Amino acid sequence: MWIDAPRELRRARVLDRDGPAFADAWDGWSVREAARFAADGTRDRADLRLDGTRLAHRLRPLPLG
Repeated sequence: MWIDAPRELRRARVLDRDGPAFADAWDGWSVREAARFAADGTRDRADLRLDGTRLAHRLRPLPLG
């Protein structure tokens, strides 16, 4: 499964979730992730592709009990 969304949208979601202190770490990680996916052909090998611009990104697990 591949979930596609523009980099800036993904970045905004991460920073909304994890806070601005995580920005530098995410920026470096996303560059490495993109290079890995490109080298591996990950997107092209996915059996299912979803539009991540329309997926709810604020879903949180409910507490048990």
